Formats: sequence, C-alpha cells, structure tokens
Amino acid sequence: MAISLVSAAVANVLGYVALANLITNGLLGAAYLGIILYGLLRIIEGLLVLALQLRPLSMIRSVRMHTRVFQRRIMRVFRFLAGIFWALAVLEILGVREPATTGLSNILQAPIGIGKFSFSLGPLFGCIVVIYVAVLLSRFSRFILSEDIFPRLTLGKGVPYTITTTVHYAILVIGILTALAVAGVDTTKFTVVAGALSVGIGFGLQNIVNNFVSGIILLMERPVNVGDTVKLGEHQGELRRIGLRSSLLVIGDGSQVIVPNTDLINQRVVNWTKSGISRRCELKFGITLDSSPETALAIMAKVANENPRVMKTPAPACYLLGFNGRAVEMQLLAWVEDYKKMPKVRSELAVEVTRQLREAGIELIAPN
Repeated sequence: MAISLVSAAVANVLGYVALANLITNGLLGAAYLGIILYGLLRIIEGLLVLALQLRPLSMIRSVRMHTRVFQRRIMRVFRFLAGIFWALAVLEILGVREPATTGLSNILQAPIGIGKFSFSLGPLFGCIVVIYVAVLLSRFSRFILSEDIFPRLTLGKGVPYTITTTVHYAILVIGILTALAVAGVDTTKFTVVAGALSVGIGFGLQNIVNNFVSGIILLMERPVNVGDTVKLGEHQGELRRIGLRSSLLVIGDGSQVIVPNTDLINQRVVNWTKSGISRRCELKFGITLDSSPETALAIMAKVANENPRVMKTPAPACYLLGFNGRAVEMQLLAWVEDYKKMPKVRSELAVEVTRQLREAGIELIAPN
C-alpha cells in the first residue's frame, strides 16, 4: 500500500493527475471493500457457529460430532467467494473489469495445437474443476454415510463398506464422464480409444480386468469383509481394504500383503470370523499305559473349567482317543470367545494341565 501511495504522489507531481487519481481511488476502494468483506465474513462466521449449535442442525449426528470441521469447510467456501467478489470489484473500480474478463476469456478459448491434436485451456480447466468437485462430493458422501446414516441403521458386517465404496466409485465415474463432456471430447474419438483398449485387454490386460471384476464380486457378494481374519495360502491376517483391483491383508507380524482380487475369488480362503470370533482350542496329551485315564480326564476338565477365558457354553470336553504305542492319547477341546486370545489360552491350558498331571503322579509321554 505504501508503494502505491508513493507512486500516486509521484504521478501527481509529474502531472499525471488522472493516473494518480486512478491509483488512489483503486487503492482506497480496495482497502475499504476488503475491510467491509472481512467484517461480513466475521459476522457470517458468528452466525454459522450459532446455527450449528441450534436445531435442526444440532440434531444431525455428523454436525454435532464434527462442528469445527463443518465450520472450517463452510467458511473456506465463503472466503473463496469473497475473494472472487473483491477481485472483480477492484477491477470495476479501476475501470478494467470488462477488458480483463474479455482478455481472460480469449486466453481460455484460444486453441493450442500439439501436432494434430489441439485443445484450449477453458475446457481443460473446466474438466479439472469437475473432477475436483466429484472428488469432494465423493468424500462428503462417504463422510455423511459413515458418520450420520450408518450409525442409525442395523446393517450386516461389510454392508457399510460395500455401500460407501460403490457410492465413491459411482460418483467418480459420473464425474469423469461429465468432465469429458465439459472438455468437449469427441464421442467418435472416444469410441476409437475404447476399441483400442479392448484390443489391449485382449492381448495383455486380462489380469487387470479379471481383478476388476473380482473386486466387484467381492463388494457385491461379500464372501469376505473388511475386518475379517482370513487365511490365504501361507498368509493369515486381517483384511483391511478391498479395492477394485487388489486387497490389503495385514498379517500377524505387521507386514502388509497386497492380494490380487482374483486370489480371493479363485483360491481357497479360510475366513476365521465370518460366523463369529469364537474358536475351538484343541490340545493333545499322551500319558503312559500304567497311568489312570480317568484321573487325567478329570484334571483336564478341571483346568479347562477353571480358566476364565474358556467359554462355559459349549462346555469343555475331554476324550480318550486311543492307544498309540506306549502312549494313551488324550484330547482336550475348549471354546475361546475371541480367536485372538487362542494362543494365550492354549499356552495356559497346556502349562496348567502338565503341572497338575505331574503333581498327580501321571507321567507324560509324547504321542506318536
């Protein structure tokens, strides 16, 4: 501002009165308008804070849980609109709004040629804006679904993820098609490109298409869901994400395995949590032939029933499996509420059964 005032003073001294008046009026007008818009924005922000805390907006769960987020995002839009209005008003004060908008329009519509291909910046800019708006709408829709709609509904496991993913990709596809229309893409050229892609698919992109179709099948049929613990080949872990091409499996050591979707469809998959998280723990013991099997079975049942992590229903069960060489094979079956605790429970049962059998004078022997 100081430089502008000095420039106006110099222009006035040199006799350029009109230029000095233009600079002074433009500078003061821009400053006054900026102060007014700043005050309006503060008023709007105060009213917005008040509105988000009153009914009916305060009854919306997403608004109530994320008031500050809504406030920041809405004010960001108002500031952007205020900035555009301020710029246009300043150009109007300076008397150059019409030439500036006309020049910008000519620049955006001017054809740019690269070989036989030509385009203009206007449709390209419109295409980018449409895709950006589609991404924002996709994020907002997923946010509203996960924060406000799904908590009010009783849905099966994996259904919310399927709905949000489907809505996400549907909005993106509509946005891309709209962006192509805004960019003025010739439908005949698009048909040629689609034909070329189909030829490429026929030669080298079968796996990508297969994974894409498999991803849709996984989302629709839901044989496995996000959060399930699955075993695929030599890998076992929690399924964290199901994409359209691949899925993410986090195994026990914390490493992440990228699994093609076709593997989840075509290969044998063990889902540990499809029907629930309770699992049966199985232990085998061997005792010598001269030991009392009745005493051993009683000790095994007692230890299982006394363990707080073992489920009471179904009750633990102990069996004599048979005779194997010099050993009498015994089996203990106990259900655990959470499969993640099964290694710990197995260890506790094995240690305690071994201790009590030895205290009872029963000699353990490894079954063949």
